[in-house]
Amino acid sequence: MTPIFFREWALIKSLEELCSSKINNSSSCLSFDQSQFCFNFRFHQYDLLLSILAKTKFLDVSGSLEFTKNTTDRVNDSYYTLKNVQPSVNGLNFVSVLNFIDSGNWRAPVTESVIIWPGYSLRAPVDRAILRGVNLLVGIIQATPFTMVRNVTDDNGYTTIQYTGYIPDLIQLLVDQIGFNVTFIVAPSNQSYAQIIQSVNKGTYDIVVGDVTVTASRRKTLDFSSAIFDNSLCLMIRKTSDESADLLAFLRPFSRKLWMLALCTCIYAGILICLIERADNEHLQNRPIISQLILSIWYCFGNIVGYGVEFNATTAAGRFLTVGLYILSLILVASYTANLASDLTIAKTQFVISGIDDIKNGEIPMNRIGIRVGTASEDFFKTEITGGAQNYYPLKTRQQLYDSLLSGVIDVTLSDSGIAEYAVNSIYCNLTIVGNYFDTTAFAIVTPKQWLYAQDLDVGILSLKESGKIDNIRQKWFQAQHCPDSTATTTTTTAIEIKAISGHNIKNHLSQFINYARSDTPKFVSHYGLTMRSSVRLNDQLYEIVVSSEEVPGEQKIRILFPHGYDVSGNNHRYPVLYLLHGSFGGAADWTTLGEAQAICGNTSLITVMPNGDPFGFYTNWVILGNDGPQNWRTYHMEQLVPWIDYNLRTVAKKEGRAIAGLSMGGFGAIRYAEQYSDNFIYMAGFSGVADLLDKRVQQVILDLTTIDYGKPLLGPFGYPSEPLNSSEWFAQDPITHAESLRGVAIAQYTGNGDDFEKILCDTNYRLRDMLISFKIPLYFNDYGSGQSIGYGCNGGHNWPCWNAALIDVLPRMMMILQKD
Repeated sequence: MTPIFFREWALIKSLEELCSSKINNSSSCLSFDQSQFCFNFRFHQYDLLLSILAKTKFLDVSGSLEFTKNTTDRVNDSYYTLKNVQPSVNGLNFVSVLNFIDSGNWRAPVTESVIIWPGYSLRAPVDRAILRGVNLLVGIIQATPFTMVRNVTDDNGYTTIQYTGYIPDLIQLLVDQIGFNVTFIVAPSNQSYAQIIQSVNKGTYDIVVGDVTVTASRRKTLDFSSAIFDNSLCLMIRKTSDESADLLAFLRPFSRKLWMLALCTCIYAGILICLIERADNEHLQNRPIISQLILSIWYCFGNIVGYGVEFNATTAAGRFLTVGLYILSLILVASYTANLASDLTIAKTQFVISGIDDIKNGEIPMNRIGIRVGTASEDFFKTEITGGAQNYYPLKTRQQLYDSLLSGVIDVTLSDSGIAEYAVNSIYCNLTIVGNYFDTTAFAIVTPKQWLYAQDLDVGILSLKESGKIDNIRQKWFQAQHCPDSTATTTTTTAIEIKAISGHNIKNHLSQFINYARSDTPKFVSHYGLTMRSSVRLNDQLYEIVVSSEEVPGEQKIRILFPHGYDVSGNNHRYPVLYLLHGSFGGAADWTTLGEAQAICGNTSLITVMPNGDPFGFYTNWVILGNDGPQNWRTYHMEQLVPWIDYNLRTVAKKEGRAIAGLSMGGFGAIRYAEQYSDNFIYMAGFSGVADLLDKRVQQVILDLTTIDYGKPLLGPFGYPSEPLNSSEWFAQDPITHAESLRGVAIAQYTGNGDDFEKILCDTNYRLRDMLISFKIPLYFNDYGSGQSIGYGCNGGHNWPCWNAALIDVLPRMMMILQKD
């Protein structure tokens, strides 16, 4: 109750008593002297009312309450009593055990009573509020490998969201340990970490579980559980290529002036030897003066470099001068050797920086350092490096971080150590961690301030740590390595490769020979019906192979993209293979010229094979042969190329090590090859693929494309789509008709609606999806509509930005399933 209410109630009680005492009196208890001015009104029973008011007292929720004439405040302090519910033979009794008055603290009443706790105990319980049975809204943050989200269709045809990674595994352990109920909410990808965790205070989530660092500033408004992941910050950079050769590098140990001085000394000493020895030395006698001078200079040069010459000085002066040349030789050769070794050591160092101290010392421009906005790494960088200034390169997402680093937009970035280790070991093989870890922190579960269940949650986390279960899931997600172990050669070996000193050999043709015969170059030989014609190394990772086959006309190009550090020797690694198929009007080069396959796939542990499929081959054995001869593209690809790749390269040569993907016509080929050879592929992805060969609009497009072009007759791949010609062939090649053959293959479909043709293909992909669901075959289906949901410049149309975006999206999903040795 408010003080105003207390006073009003006291007045009401006083008036009640006044009026009750005046019942037998003829005059009214509420009579006034009237006046035209309200302030001149006078209450007739004023004195009696004040007397009654001084005697009025009552008990309210805060204790006994009374007033006097001399003050408007209550006479006594507020008063509270704490009662203990105690069982008795007559039921429940409410026994006063503590009293509280404004002027003091809680105290025992005059008649002291003990508190009876549950279980008839006199000892206070040490239990806590427990989470068992409590429903929690758990916010999770997508960050590979902490939390990965994908759509999966179950055996009953229902599409559900599947959560995998370190965090879902940890939450499942906590659910099993504690017994609470979870509803996952995926945090929006466009929110920063600071915004996500503040949503706990807004009630959006009960808790947030993810790679969230505990910091002092965050603890001001939020609480955190016990640590769920020990974390540090580290520096991540691109690996640098060590293959460049400087043919004049052997001159670097000495400055230009020193080289000129040594040359002049050699010539001057040669002139002196010529003058001193020409008369007495038989090797110089009977020679023209020019020949004597050249031979004398040669004598001096040989002694300076320690090589020696075919004659010796015969005079005392000549021998004395020779001693001087020996001394000079000791100085120059020793200095040259030391400086050369130093240069080679520096050249062997692959990284532009060695650790965080280099950044503090300004070795890298600030605008070349990428920092994710709204993260703990940004807080550290502002506090420890820039003094609060935001002069670094801001990044919004983790994918933008990787893309910027790989494309050279930035040179270095700060990252949490766990995520960085997973990225460089399993996905981005062209990135590496440099220097020591720093700013040791921990990830923890975000909870509201003074959360009721905090202690129960902490006990559950500590129990999992003590049992070793948290260590087990950390090992599962973070210690697997799918990229070649480059650290074995970049940090432990001290041997200098030939290519490191090739610049110190002036003979350029020798350097070229070494490059041609280098041991890390894959070798290709004819086999399985494929005859080798040529092999060209286009860049550090990309090769173009030309072969011929009796199954298809002419010579066929194959582009093969190797992972960084591909192990030719074959003692340590085998690599999964992605077969990437082009679309109509295309060829083997499309994915690396029009598309960005090298930037996307080149930093993984995949071997990416991009074969030619003919501009209109449709990845099938043609019904009507062309003028060029056989058009057996399916036989060429699946029965010749695939085993040929396994024979020549270090692949995981089984279903679990192969994936296939393609765009448009290549999307059709990927589906059909996965259907016809389901034992060959563990993963299939179609980008804007032709998924329904019986759609009349699709049939018309195919007929238009294959009308007398490239020397081929009308209706080559499938024949005419209706009787009396080849309607049965269209049914036989229809992906939807054979959809059940995809059982056991992980499937991903991508489609949009940004242009008219893409809308047609979108319809066909939905029909294939529905057929797969009817067979209870799980799949991942991404209708990115106008392209905004998938990003990377995709407008939802039938074009390369969307296909690149689809490849970027599907690659991590594919890598999770493919087997790596």
